[in-house]
Amino acid sequence: MIASLFKAILAFLAMLLVAIGIAAIFLYKKFRTIINQFRNSKTGNEFRSGENIIVDHRSETQRQKKVIGDDEGEYVDFTENRQ
Repeated sequence: MIASLFKAILAFLAMLLVAIGIAAIFLYKKFRTIINQFRNSKTGNEFRSGENIIVDHRSETQRQKKVIGDDEGEYVDFTENRQ
C-alpha cells in the first residue's frame, strides 16, 4: 500500500514537473516574441502606429538632424497691458 502511494506521489510530481516545464517554455517564447516586436519597432526605419506602418527612407544622419536650429525658437518678450 505504501509503495503504491509512493508511486502515485512520484507520478503526480513528474506530471507537475512536466506541466511547469511546458508553462516555462510557453512564457519564454511569449517573452522573446514581445522583446523582438519591441526591438523591431524601435530600431531601423520602420515604425508601427496601430495597424499602420510608417517607413522612413532617410539616412540615419538625416533622421537625427535638427529641424529647428538653436538660434530659432518661439520665445516672445512678454509685456503686460493694464487696462
